[in-house]
Amino acid sequence: MSILFTLSCINEENKFYTYNNKSIDEIRSLSDNTGLPFCIVLIDSTHFTVNEYLKMIKTHTKLPHSILYNFINVYNNDNKWYSKLLSPHIYPVTCVFNTNKQLIELVPGSSIESFYYIDKAILSEETSSEFHYNQNYEKDKKDIINMVNNALILKSKIYTNKDADICIDSLLAKRKHPYLLYLKLENQIHFNKTIEARETAKELLEFDSASDIFYYYDELLIANKVLNPMYNNSAPKISSSTNIVNLPNCIINHTYNVNIEIFNNGGHPLKISDILTSCSCVKINSSKKNIINPGKSIILKFDFTPENKGSIYREVHIASNSLDTPIYTITINANVK
Repeated sequence: MSILFTLSCINEENKFYTYNNKSIDEIRSLSDNTGLPFCIVLIDSTHFTVNEYLKMIKTHTKLPHSILYNFINVYNNDNKWYSKLLSPHIYPVTCVFNTNKQLIELVPGSSIESFYYIDKAILSEETSSEFHYNQNYEKDKKDIINMVNNALILKSKIYTNKDADICIDSLLAKRKHPYLLYLKLENQIHFNKTIEARETAKELLEFDSASDIFYYYDELLIANKVLNPMYNNSAPKISSSTNIVNLPNCIINHTYNVNIEIFNNGGHPLKISDILTSCSCVKINSSKKNIINPGKSIILKFDFTPENKGSIYREVHIASNSLDTPIYTITINANVK
């Protein structure tokens, strides 16, 4: 259920209307009815984050008119597409829309500076080149904003029985983005373009870095099912000889060699696309890319060199096309003297 808050701010005539997890169509309709611009604020934490953000609005926003705020929990299934499209490095992210329902600004964080640029965008209805927005697949913020506006149009077309392939291709010609490829795949599935869907699925599966797998696991799974309808029954599945490494009597700055066997228990090749560590004290000595055939295994080799005394907790993350655990984690528990 959506929750409505109304807060007085700046003066009695100026109010903020804030909502929780309204859909993009619902908040656009509210904007139409009130004639107000709106912000969609992406959060990935608890209600405390919202409360802190609202305090910052009351303290630092200097707008002469009202505005709608819609707080979106990006972990809700209906809201995950925001992160897939924007792949932000930090939260919150404020998406500023004008009264024409066009995205005009992306502002990360909730600092005083963040609210200055939110206000500036609402008042000028222009994108600022002074405040940067970084994400995985784009560099120029205006290009990102243009892509998002077009993607929102495409999403509505696909689900209103309008073939959007040509429009999507025009965007993909400028830059390949996994979520745009997914929209193209959805469009082709919707219009029973079987041959074209298989080619798009292959393109989508080329995005296999750890961050790709983290953001687009569901989309990559759909691509695999397009290529093989029985994929769930024979998909690669990762496991290991152990996923917890206990090192009880370590000496600081001494290097410990660790070997762990990684198995593929599935019916298709397991493609390891990346291996990440949570600390520079863990050094991977194996290839970070590998293919393990069904029923086979490899040895993952890494060194652990503790840099601090005490109880140490570190992680090794293996990104792969494993069905159940696309990001497989090996934990290091060390007691360092």
